[in-house]
Amino acid sequence: MGLPTELERYAAAAVAEGRYWDRAELVAAGVALLRERDAAQAAFLASVLAAEDEAEREGCVSGEEMLARIRTRLADKPNLSRQAVRGIEQAADGRVEHGASADPAGPAGSLPPGHTATSCG
Repeated sequence: MGLPTELERYAAAAVAEGRYWDRAELVAAGVALLRERDAAQAAFLASVLAAEDEAEREGCVSGEEMLARIRTRLADKPNLSRQAVRGIEQAADGRVEHGASADPAGPAGSLPPGHTATSCG
């Protein structure tokens, strides 16, 4: 199996540096990464389709309506500190402080069980 010149040089250098025993191991590692990427893409697509199905079944809300719902729930929780409420509201508004992740899927990139990332225009 031939590789383009640039990839051939990279493969030869990786084997020469001892990162792989031989070209076959390097190619196997590359194919394994492609398989992982393809599985991750398939899982992502499945989650998007599931979110679309959920939105069709259950409807969806605007960001403003979701923020109003969050504020209503926060008002029902008197034990939360003002700082916690402010942090939750900032996250809901898309303003996150102290280096926290604004990604709804969290730092690991996955949602909690039973949750989907539904977006409505």
